[in-house]
Amino acid sequence: MRKSSSAFFAAILATGSLAPNISHASGALPRAWASAQFGADSASCGALTSPCKTFQYMHDAIVAVGGAILVRDPGAYGPVVIKNALSIVNANVGDASVSVSSGDAIAVQAPTTASILIKGLVIDGGGTATNGVNATGFGNIAIQDCTVMGFKGNGLAIVPQAGPGLFAVAETLVRDNGTGVLVQGNIANAQNMNYVQPTGTLTRVKANANGVGVLATSLAYVEIDQVDATANATTGLSVTNNGFIYLTKSTAVGNPTGVKVSGGFASTYGDNSFIRNGVNISGSLTAIAHN
Repeated sequence: MRKSSSAFFAAILATGSLAPNISHASGALPRAWASAQFGADSASCGALTSPCKTFQYMHDAIVAVGGAILVRDPGAYGPVVIKNALSIVNANVGDASVSVSSGDAIAVQAPTTASILIKGLVIDGGGTATNGVNATGFGNIAIQDCTVMGFKGNGLAIVPQAGPGLFAVAETLVRDNGTGVLVQGNIANAQNMNYVQPTGTLTRVKANANGVGVLATSLAYVEIDQVDATANATTGLSVTNNGFIYLTKSTAVGNPTGVKVSGGFASTYGDNSFIRNGVNISGSLTAIAHN
C-alpha cells in the first residue's frame, strides 16, 4: 500500500477492459451502445444509431470479452451478472440505473485474469435487495462515480474467492445499506498459505447512513483516502479479523463509533478527523509517515 491511492486507481484503470488489446469473439463488438429508452435487444444492436436495451443481453450476446458497454441515454438497464472482462461506462449522459428488489444488482463472477470497470451508475436496492455490487471473481476491479443505495447486505461487496483481488473505488456514494463497503479476504485455507488477500483503495468515497460505513476483514488491505463516513448506525470505519486499513485525510462524524479496530490493524498518517462520534476511536491506531 505504498503507492498513492490516485496512482493505484490509475494503475487499475490502465489494466482495465478499455485497453486496446481486446480479445474478440467471432462477430462480437469491442464496444457497443446501450439505450434503455430507445434500444432493442437483437443480434444486430450495438451501433450508436441502433443501441441495445439491457446490460445482460449485451454482456451475453453482443460485446466481446474485454469490451465495453457505453451508455447512450438515461434509463433503467436491469441487473447484470458479469462473467468476463468488461467495462460498463456512463460518461455523464444522466442517471443510468440498475434497480432490483431482491438479490444482487451487479454480480461479478469473472476469471481471476479479468479486468472490470463500472462507471457512472446509480445502483438501487429499494431497501429489500441484498448487494449492489457483489464482486466474488475478478483480477482487478474499478468502481467510479457511482451511487449505491438501499441494500440490506452491502452496497459494495469486494469479496474475491481466488486470484489477486485488486480493487479501486473512487468518487462514489454508498448510503442506506447494511454495510456501505465490505472488503473481505478468503482465509479458508490460510493454514496452507492458500488465501486471498484483496488489496486496494477507497478514494473520495462517501459512506453515509449505512449500518457500518466501511468494513475491512479477513486479511483485506485497504487504503482509506479522503473517505467520509458520516451518520452510520453503528460504526463509520471498521477493521476486524486480521484486516488492515491505512487512514489518510478521512473523516468519521456522527457515528456511535467513529473508527473501530477489533482483531485487525489500523494505521494512520495523522491527517484524519474523527469527531462528534459517541466514541471517536475504539481500539488502537498506529501512526505512520507518508513515504
